[in-house]
Amino acid sequence: MQAKGFVPQKVSDASSSVEAAGVSTACDPASLSGWCVYMLRCADGTLYTGCAASLPNRLKAHARGSAKYTRSRLPVALVYAESALNRSAALRREAALKRLSRPQKLALCGMT
Repeated sequence: MQAKGFVPQKVSDASSSVEAAGVSTACDPASLSGWCVYMLRCADGTLYTGCAASLPNRLKAHARGSAKYTRSRLPVALVYAESALNRSAALRREAALKRLSRPQKLALCGMT
């Protein structure tokens, strides 16, 4: 179910600048430029899906507690990220990912 205009990136190598900010990562968020869609696994096991123009900056915001949902669920870990062509495509893909069931999201992240 790959949408046109998206480049999925299974998370693998850590980014020290984001980890220093308090977000555990399994990929290099800096390798994604422009708009992207991402999934975080929160400390309570829930998954948070979002989109951002700058993934490293957004992950730092999550680590600071600036995001309402993840604020009470720190620490968070980046488990999935994919780039999008533009904001519109990122928002559409975010909505599509949010419609997936939890088992489907876990499979997408490679956590099954």
